[in-house]
Amino acid sequence: AHVDDSFQVFRSVVYLTPLSLLVSKEHSGVILDKLTAFCGMASSSSTRSAGQALSIHLALRCTRFLRSDESDGIADEVRRFLGSLFQMMGQVQMEAGKSVRNLSYMVIVSCISMWRRFFLHPSVDPRWVLFPFAASDPSRPLEWLTSLFADQELYKRFHGALEYAETATTGRDKDGFVVRKAKQIREEAEHRASVVRTLAASTLLLVLRRMLCDGRAIPWSRGSGAGSVGA
Repeated sequence: AHVDDSFQVFRSVVYLTPLSLLVSKEHSGVILDKLTAFCGMASSSSTRSAGQALSIHLALRCTRFLRSDESDGIADEVRRFLGSLFQMMGQVQMEAGKSVRNLSYMVIVSCISMWRRFFLHPSVDPRWVLFPFAASDPSRPLEWLTSLFADQELYKRFHGALEYAETATTGRDKDGFVVRKAKQIREEAEHRASVVRTLAASTLLLVLRRMLCDGRAIPWSRGSGAGSVGA
């Protein structure tokens, strides 16, 4: 609860603080740590979504800066911070998806929707956030999107999450669910998995088309990690 309570103050500070201070070596680590906490499993679903929205707000501030004045002395710091933001968001989403207690359909859908709006913004070059500063590092954003798209058993985790939510709400064991309730949970789990996988696939397609349309090469990571051709 303490983490959730302090989010409003932190968001106000981020909105009012100049970008040069937020991305500086002295403060960028603290900003990223706080965002990781707000986007992570210790926070409520609403705070996790709000943390992702704040991260996208920061990312757009970075891209607008890079488009307006790339020759500035802090351009490298801005680009590194921008990449770290998406590495963080991809990582916390993958961690949350491992547990049915933390798997949130609302958070996943809102996050992908915000990423889509980000990638469609005219100031954005997807390469800045999908491929880490070091070419040998894995791309957590690409790893998360591709894992959602390729996960043919995603409905099972949504099924488990819905069963957990129903059990926590009613106090009944899942073996006590009536046939109608069990059928509703199964159908809703399949629907949620289909929506998420479709969103992830279409977002990946959108990103690839944006990068291919500008005529520049896609800087795939080396090796076989996420973000590489061999992944």
